[in-house]
Amino acid sequence: MFHMIEGNIGKAEMRAMDDGKPYLRLSVAVSNRYIDRTSGEWVDKAPTWWDFTLWGEQAMRYQERVESGQIAKGQRAIVEFGKAELRPWTAQDGTTKTSLVGSMVHRVSVLQKASGENGHGENGANGEAAAEDDIA
Repeated sequence: MFHMIEGNIGKAEMRAMDDGKPYLRLSVAVSNRYIDRTSGEWVDKAPTWWDFTLWGEQAMRYQERVESGQIAKGQRAIVEFGKAELRPWTAQDGTTKTSLVGSMVHRVSVLQKASGENGHGENGANGEAAAEDDIA
């Protein structure tokens, strides 16, 4: 069973372990936007942040697109993954925070704007389509 989230990339950076093994750190912000039933207006709440790490060969397939800027902060993406967990950590100010961490990443699909008026094209009502070169 896979979980799936859609959101905006916050960070996509390649790193290496001490032994040189590459990995990719990816953070994705999922919107908590909703329509207020009383006013009919959109309400924006703070996003929910997810952290992912892709290892080895999977990270290397992604590396060129990260380094060229094809995959960068602000882009929409769909991430399919196998396991989700809450992980506590301590912020610089000493407060305890909790991160949502997705592991066993199956696929990262970067969304691109579809052509058409007002951003609405043939590929989707929200004007976005999955990139053809998804990373699996």
